[in-house]
Amino acid sequence: MVHTMGTKEIPHNYTLFFNICEYTQHRCSDAKTMDYANSVNNNQTCNHLSGSDNVEARTNLISKDSPEYGVNMKMIHGNQCNATHNYELDI
Repeated sequence: MVHTMGTKEIPHNYTLFFNICEYTQHRCSDAKTMDYANSVNNNQTCNHLSGSDNVEARTNLISKDSPEYGVNMKMIHGNQCNATHNYELDI
């Protein structure tokens, strides 16, 4: 799945690639590193938002009372994650 984000001042300046069940089709330049989520900014810098093992991703309903609100995906072990901050995406 591909999602393009941005701000009012700079629209479409950040593209997110993610897949829940298998590796993303998009690869960063270090193509040997497989991931479930990565991003590319308007400077074409690619970052891993997950590790290479799908057990490193956690999903939860945003609201158990309103499941139509979607899910929160929490990815760990990407190069944009550290000991105190992991990447999270609400879909």
